[in-house]
Amino acid sequence: MNMDRGLVQLAEIMDDLAGSGRTDYLPAILERTSAARQRPSWRFPGRWLPVPVAVPHRSVVVALVAILLIAALVFGAL
Repeated sequence: MNMDRGLVQLAEIMDDLAGSGRTDYLPAILERTSAARQRPSWRFPGRWLPVPVAVPHRSVVVALVAILLIAALVFGAL
């Protein structure tokens, strides 16, 4: 019985600490974010390529760029 009363008191304390969940500056946040432009859809490969196809190609491109950079450094030093 004593444990139940403690849990009830704990729940009341947690509710008091939690507050209303809304901040005073929420309208300012919404005003600022609504004015921001979104990135264009063409910048997301998953929008125009299937995601399983788009993701592996990214790592292949990164690997090719790294190989070309290393080759340029090696042959540029000779």
